[in-house]
Amino acid sequence: MYHAHLKDVETRDRELAIAGVLDPRPFTDPQSRAWNLRTIGHGHSAAFRSSFLGSLREVGCDDVVSIENEDPFLPEETGAIEAADCIIDLLNANQPFLKRGS
Repeated sequence: MYHAHLKDVETRDRELAIAGVLDPRPFTDPQSRAWNLRTIGHGHSAAFRSSFLGSLREVGCDDVVSIENEDPFLPEETGAIEAADCIIDLLNANQPFLKRGS
C-alpha cells in the first residue's frame, strides 16, 4: 500500500430502504440520496476511525494519509479543517499510529 485517502460516509436508513446502497440518484441533490460522502467525523464513530487507522498500520501503511473532502453539506475550507482536527485528535490519542521518531 502506497497511500490512503480518508473520507467518511453518512447513510440514511429510510432512503437506503428505497434506493439501496447503489443509489442511482444524482449527487447534485444530496438531501434525497441514501448515502453521501462526508467530512471525517460526520459519518462513522471515533472507534471505527481508530480501528481503520490501526488496520492501515497493520498492513504496513505508516506514511501520509490524505484527507479527501467531498462533503456536499459543508464549505470546502470548513470540511478540510474539521477533518484535519478529527484526525489529529485521533492520532494524538493513539500514539502507535505515528511514525517512529515523529
